Amino acid sequence: MDSIILGILVALAVWLFMKHRQGNGGSLFGGLFSGSRSQVEHKSPPKQRDMPRIGTPGTITDEQINALKGNFFEPTKKWSFEEAALIEPLSVGIHVARRANIQRGDRVVILGAGPIGIMCLETSLIRGALEVTVTDVVDFRLAKAEDLGATEIINVKTASTELYAKTFDKVIQTAGTSETYGQGLALAARGGRIVQVGHPFAQHVPIDASLLISKELDMVGSYRYTNTYPEAISLINARKVHLKPLISKSFSLEEVKKALEYPKQHPDSCIKAVVRF
Repeated sequence: MDSIILGILVALAVWLFMKHRQGNGGSLFGGLFSGSRSQVEHKSPPKQRDMPRIGTPGTITDEQINALKGNFFEPTKKWSFEEAALIEPLSVGIHVARRANIQRGDRVVILGAGPIGIMCLETSLIRGALEVTVTDVVDFRLAKAEDLGATEIINVKTASTELYAKTFDKVIQTAGTSETYGQGLALAARGGRIVQVGHPFAQHVPIDASLLISKELDMVGSYRYTNTYPEAISLINARKVHLKPLISKSFSLEEVKKALEYPKQHPDSCIKAVVRF
């Protein structure tokens, strides 16, 4: 629900900015006018110092708009609306690849083949990873990962022992379970790097501290993204990423409640659902 609320707030902010600019006869952020196709990068970690305080409740000042103008981008008209919407999960994948410091020749394992896991697969391959293994418990998602370039797919529900046959330079955890947090340390090679992306249901999860220390592992977190939209736009324009395969079903605006529930209700046939305005 937090992500839904955040999306609504971001959309409302964009609308208010546009209405403000339109009412003053000006453009929105250097050439974007009310009605323009646009994307907003809600960066993380948030830089509160860059956002001037609102003087009067309900008003938005030019100072605030100027502070955020670097967050707005105009997608090319060659993009579909679906591709424009998927710049957000792509940006998460870019940020994760940066945090993992993916290098040419790396052996990478991605735990979880949801939308973020698949974007991490694509960004790892773009950065030159030699091997990318993807794990999940749903064959449909694993097949999608294989179609998009995974060198190996493992359903850990039916073949969990295969996963521990080798170790990896980089481990990317996107599943968000207590088990995958622990798996990361076991799967990382000595001197390897683990990026924790998926949020666990529990606030505290057990890890094997002896592995962290004896293997001299680096373990870092990755939260949303920051300053990734320019790279994401460049990758889409160059057709280096495949976004449309993530879209499993489209819904109308009137069906928004159904769209939000559909992926959870149909994990065996859905990666991402989109709402068309």
